Amino acid sequence: MKLKTVTTLIPFLFVWLWSTGFGACLVSLVGISISTIIQKRTAAGTPLASGSLWQYIGAIAVVSTASYFTEAQAYNPTWQLYAALGWLVVVLGVALVVRE
Repeated sequence: MKLKTVTTLIPFLFVWLWSTGFGACLVSLVGISISTIIQKRTAAGTPLASGSLWQYIGAIAVVSTASYFTEAQAYNPTWQLYAALGWLVVVLGVALVVRE
């Protein structure tokens, strides 16, 4: 394979992978793996409730900033929204209390 073919194929593959969502999955997989390793090394003795609180605070900061710059900021109350919120609050909240 010639060098010119490789240099034109790599950007095409990158754009294709990213546009299909596969690239975003790879980026998130690498991020989750690295953060898990860091958390295991630095915060192994952290209680589950306070560790979850700090993870939620960090997630809120990142997601709300990204949402502010990329979304329309519209609120459409639907049953799917309330089902998801109920799942997050009740099931994850109960799981946190039960594990403690």
